[in-house]
Amino acid sequence: MKSYAAKAKIIGNAIEFTLDENDDDYCAPAFIESHHTYRITALPTDCQVKVVGATDPVPAKDSTSTTTTIETTEMGLNVTGTTMPTAKMSTMAVWGIAGGVIAGILILLIIGAIISKFVVYPRLRRCLNRRRQRSRSTGTPTSQPLLPPSQATSTTASKTTNPSNESAQSAETIEKLKIGNPAPSSTESTPEATPPLPPAPKKKKKLAPEERDQLVPITDSVLCTFQRLRQIDPEIQAAVANRWNMDVVHDVSKLEKLVLHAPANEALEALNQMTAELDICLLKNSAKYGSNDTTDEVWEYANFIGIPASASYRLFAMSYPDVFKGVEGRLDDPVIAKLSVPGLYCALMWDGFDLDFKKKLIIEMRKRAVKLFENVDIRELALSAFPIYYLAKRYKMDKNKFVEGSKVEDSRTSSRRSRRK
Repeated sequence: MKSYAAKAKIIGNAIEFTLDENDDDYCAPAFIESHHTYRITALPTDCQVKVVGATDPVPAKDSTSTTTTIETTEMGLNVTGTTMPTAKMSTMAVWGIAGGVIAGILILLIIGAIISKFVVYPRLRRCLNRRRQRSRSTGTPTSQPLLPPSQATSTTASKTTNPSNESAQSAETIEKLKIGNPAPSSTESTPEATPPLPPAPKKKKKLAPEERDQLVPITDSVLCTFQRLRQIDPEIQAAVANRWNMDVVHDVSKLEKLVLHAPANEALEALNQMTAELDICLLKNSAKYGSNDTTDEVWEYANFIGIPASASYRLFAMSYPDVFKGVEGRLDDPVIAKLSVPGLYCALMWDGFDLDFKKKLIIEMRKRAVKLFENVDIRELALSAFPIYYLAKRYKMDKNKFVEGSKVEDSRTSSRRSRRK
């Protein structure tokens, strides 16, 4: 390459042209709007020419500098312009990165919430269930509701010191003071005033084997008590036993508490409300009342720990009405008179009895439970069928008003009042 108006200087593989104003062929360039142009008439092929220091006559608004690249090919010239990244583009990149990070965090939070709801929370509930079950069974030497006579353990009464000698000495001193005798001198030892000792706990009477055998039927589960009285078909009993998981410790609902320890009128009102609410959920889960048959789907619902235990009793009583076949609504009925406490609670769930008899049945259930609580340690009842253990705790809290029921404020009413205030 050569130029008639510039000097060529070869630097490695590059050639640098410098205008020579002293040359005869030099001519001053013409300026148009403060710009002048150069025309390259011929270039070697297969090489790249860069014009350093030249600017685009019509620069872009956001560009700061422009480098013009001329690529030479056999077909001719190809001129391209490349602009530098601007502040606007960098801001958009920052916002894009921040948005991606926020979206990733939200996705992780959603995944964590789903895992917590469907994996972690059910496992925690099962762990709490097992822990509650172990705490209830502390001190219980067997998993049966009552121990057999050969392994019966008597309750240990608290050991108290015998204050007979001290009380005798204090009585003798008081008698001397009454007759005018001088008080004992300082050298003599005087008995210290001791506070009255609390009365020793009343020992439970140790039951004879035959007496203990009479209490065992009171704690029978629903299936056991109806099987013992021959009120249930063996095939139905086996089918229900495979579906009804009685090892689940359900949380006692508010309505169940009212039924178990409220006065009879309030307990009956709570019973009607509870059965109506249970029917809605059970029928939605494919319960078939009056058919002497049930489905696995409805039993899976009733066995869930968050569902009241009364759901299983209501499902059994309404789905298998033949277990109450021939049973009359009176307390001296042969079947009613021999039912266990869970059996009487199941009878409350059947719609075949009128309301007046159900009110009597609530009182009879509590009376029959008292016979058990007066002779058996509560710890031995920790694994008994619902509602024995809850009734045992209520009996321990208030023995005098256990049968007739204590006034219990409905927590639903109190919550409404608090919201109004």
